[in-house]
Amino acid sequence: MISTSQSRKYKLEENNVNIGTLIVSNFTKNPSFYKMPFTKNKKQTLIKIGNGDYSDFDNFIIASLNDYYTKLSSPSDLETKEKMLSDYTKLYSLWSSICQKKEENNIVELNNLYNIISYGLYLLGYSDKQL
Repeated sequence: MISTSQSRKYKLEENNVNIGTLIVSNFTKNPSFYKMPFTKNKKQTLIKIGNGDYSDFDNFIIASLNDYYTKLSSPSDLETKEKMLSDYTKLYSLWSSICQKKEENNIVELNNLYNIISYGLYLLGYSDKQL
């Protein structure tokens, strides 16, 4: 999960009227543009915010996985170690899937996998504050 402390905030305006605030993480390139193509039931749908910065996000994921792997040798309790190993295996599997989807250039699935792995790392205590 991305912390709001290191994110940038933008005011969303329509016809010179402030309609809200947009919080954009540091993993987003070119956040100065956003697309809001349609309004439905007086609600606007935000479709895209800039472009993802996959290289920085990849470095964050790799550093987090490496750190978590080194922590696997710490617990003396067998049950805790097995849970940590299970969590690491799931995250590593997600990372392998991300690498595969990059080769296939499947952006929709890639973004979904990035969301899942970032949430998994957040649950383990990792965030972009460590960058």
